[in-house]
Amino acid sequence: MKIQDAWIDDPMLRGLKQSPKLCVQVDVPPDQTIAEQSFDDGWTVSRYGPFVKYRLGRRKVTAGDFNARFTSVHNPPKLGEPRLRSIVDVSVFFGKSEGYTNEFALLLDRSRGLMKKYQPQWRLMLDDKLAQSGKILWLPIERHPVCKFWDKEHKTICSKRMEQVVRSDGVEFPLCHEHLEIFNHSQAAGRAS
Repeated sequence: MKIQDAWIDDPMLRGLKQSPKLCVQVDVPPDQTIAEQSFDDGWTVSRYGPFVKYRLGRRKVTAGDFNARFTSVHNPPKLGEPRLRSIVDVSVFFGKSEGYTNEFALLLDRSRGLMKKYQPQWRLMLDDKLAQSGKILWLPIERHPVCKFWDKEHKTICSKRMEQVVRSDGVEFPLCHEHLEIFNHSQAAGRAS
């Protein structure tokens, strides 16, 4: 298995309020290289080449939950458990097809290396809001973001110079001065009613 390409999928460019995600294209699906390891609290972790596959029973968890459980200095490993390295959730695409999966994560250092090579205008940053609640989630952030306000009429984003980053529906997105005023006005109107 060889990594052939990497890019950032930014759903905001399509008018969706979702965080950007690192996408990785491989020539063939990865094979398991380190057998699944089970932990006392229900976590299972295995390796597929450079990729990590994890789960917590049947619960829906993210790399933020994984990192808080296995890499946080505030949550040291139990006796006999390894300290695992931080990961980033990725979408893995197979060959030239449109087939992909979201069941893998990639080590933080490897993710940073791929972004430096293929997407240098992006970097990985901690989600501050989630960090305040104890999760450690790394997200792609543009180095020089533009306004991501969705123009429904033209079906595109505004793209003016960013004034400030705001949070809406759990997602941070940059807005220009004009759209920041619109956003603040709608927030104030919502609080008043």
